[in-house]
Amino acid sequence: MAIFLPGFLLIITFKDSFQYYSKNRNFARFLQAVNASVVGILFSVFLMVVLPNGIANVFDFIFASFMFFMMRKYKISILWLILIFIIYGILGSLYV
Repeated sequence: MAIFLPGFLLIITFKDSFQYYSKNRNFARFLQAVNASVVGILFSVFLMVVLPNGIANVFDFIFASFMFFMMRKYKISILWLILIFIIYGILGSLYV
């Protein structure tokens, strides 16, 4: 929550002025740079936190890869993905 709340509040607060300024070419380039840096930070968090702690074995990796494919190919709702991963986690904890 602490990661996404500030950005969400900024979007809500500056929505109208953001749309106005985003038409400016220089500001659009600035936003592209900010977007690239945020993607880099999220990828770094994925490599440093999620992979070592969230993927415990090869089955977890295969399941996560398969669900990523399903999400991209068939546009499965994120809510369904969360539910599926919760069920996978519960079933996985029963058979450890």
